[in-house]
Amino acid sequence: MKNQRVAIITGAGSGIGFGIAKSLLTEGFYCCIVDSNPALEEGVNSLLSMYEMQGEFICDDTSNWESAERVFSILEHKGLHPTLLVNNVSPRRKASLFEETEESWDNTIEGSLKSCFTYSREFLRNKQGNEFVTIVNIGSVSAEFATDQSASYHVAKSGVEALTRYFAVESKLGGFGATVNCLRLGIIVQERHRERFTSDINLGFRENVSKYLFGQEYVGEEADVANAILFLAESSSQFINGSVIVIDGGGSAQEHFSLLNRNRFP
Repeated sequence: MKNQRVAIITGAGSGIGFGIAKSLLTEGFYCCIVDSNPALEEGVNSLLSMYEMQGEFICDDTSNWESAERVFSILEHKGLHPTLLVNNVSPRRKASLFEETEESWDNTIEGSLKSCFTYSREFLRNKQGNEFVTIVNIGSVSAEFATDQSASYHVAKSGVEALTRYFAVESKLGGFGATVNCLRLGIIVQERHRERFTSDINLGFRENVSKYLFGQEYVGEEADVANAILFLAESSSQFINGSVIVIDGGGSAQEHFSLLNRNRFP
């Protein structure tokens, strides 16, 4: 167990985090899945049972300042030393300008940014020896572009990229030797959304996305995110540090007025 690669994935009880955990389990990682929703424990344990329980579910509010200390202490008592941290917490509720409330603002900002800071700091504090370790933060194209997400979500994802650069530098200057990078995600079709996405009523949207945004029928999936994480978790990627890696099929590489014209006047 002590020689096994150990990963902590926050906000992984469902959605993209859950998909990331599934891929890491397939690659032999022991996965500590942290989520604040106790109702998700049964589904996580069902997944872990497929991999001989090579992991655990810890229900904890990651926006709490002491959450990271508690989680790392649990693993330490089991002789487990994480080599990979995936900061995936992203609480959000789509809200227009005048629908945003103080509660939704605080939940999104604290949930995303506080956990990204406290878990990354504790990860460096608990690093063992000269072993290669890495932090991967899950970001969004909303950090650069205005989207239909809430204002707080845009601010949170911009902050995640700022923390990525901060920890990348602090890790090297402090002698921790961890690499810290961010994945800026575009459209990712999650398992829970797949039925709706592939439905006939959504055909027009899928055709436009394929033809004008990506130039192909394939759209992003959870596995694409996990594959990038697996690459960054290998020591062969050690010279990639403080980077924001865009995973959006090339959608944001296009000049938007030209994209609009191609869509309107094919």
